[in-house]
Amino acid sequence: MVYIFNNIFSSSDQVSTNDLAVAQYPSGAGVFTPTTEYNNTVIGPGSGHYAAGQGCIYASAVFENNAVGGCSRFVDAESGATPFDYNAYADSGTSTNCFGSPANSCNFATWQGGGKDAHSVFNGGSAVGSNVSGVGTNLTSLCTGALTPLCQDINGNARPSVGAWDAGAG
Repeated sequence: MVYIFNNIFSSSDQVSTNDLAVAQYPSGAGVFTPTTEYNNTVIGPGSGHYAAGQGCIYASAVFENNAVGGCSRFVDAESGATPFDYNAYADSGTSTNCFGSPANSCNFATWQGGGKDAHSVFNGGSAVGSNVSGVGTNLTSLCTGALTPLCQDINGNARPSVGAWDAGAG
């Protein structure tokens, strides 16, 4: 299992053939190492700047408490990727393919109907990070061993031990 947390991924590249902002992690031909992604902020260069079929994020296991925006396609997910929840999506511009499988739709309700992001928020007209307050679930129980730093944000500030966390790295 690969854990990715407390990162800010940003791109100002306006090339339409960009790769993923958070890369896939292949462990062999056609086999992916599961990635668990908590409290990251992903800021793409704006809608329409990633290659067709590419998304800002590729998640193969758990995707929680993230802030994502500025991409034509916010998220691609392995069919078994779960839970997918407590995320804040924003800045979709004029994108036509906001969410990948299973919905392949820019309609957030359709994405949620596919079993993803039941407690997440979506505001396509807002800046990335503007809708993150109190959106995240409390992950304090995970903050042991290699995940101890998860209980701090990217700036080293302690996240609350009780109550909701903010989505994203900050």
